Amino acid sequence: MKNFRLLAILMAAVTFSSIFTFTSCNKDEDKENSLYTDSTVGNTDAGTYVSGTYTGKLVSGGEVIRDAYVVTITRISSSVVKVNADLFNGSVNFNVSSSNGQYILSNSESEYSQVNISIQGKSLTITFLNIFGTITTFTGYKD
Repeated sequence: MKNFRLLAILMAAVTFSSIFTFTSCNKDEDKENSLYTDSTVGNTDAGTYVSGTYTGKLVSGGEVIRDAYVVTITRISSSVVKVNADLFNGSVNFNVSSSNGQYILSNSESEYSQVNISIQGKSLTITFLNIFGTITTFTGYKD
């Protein structure tokens, strides 16, 4: 009877210690709390996702104005980025929001309120009406 009681206590101790031995951290929590520069489920940092260098063509009125045009987007915060392009005569800050896998950059200043900037995947599109009254479009891809 003493051996049975000792064996039961020993089995209970092994069972309880194994509960704590086989637990681990959830890797998905690590992904949700980190900053990523690619499309990861749970990534809420739009500023990081859209940041990068985009190379493409600048087209106005159906004609290619610049064949190797570069636009650089730099993260300021999770919801604000700085867009550096010659068409802005330097850098301009834009708010970033996302909807259905597409990121929209917006600026409420009157000079930039009609500039439409969207990013889907690694593709950036900037569209605006230039001073000559024609639509100018930049389409580029993230390196």
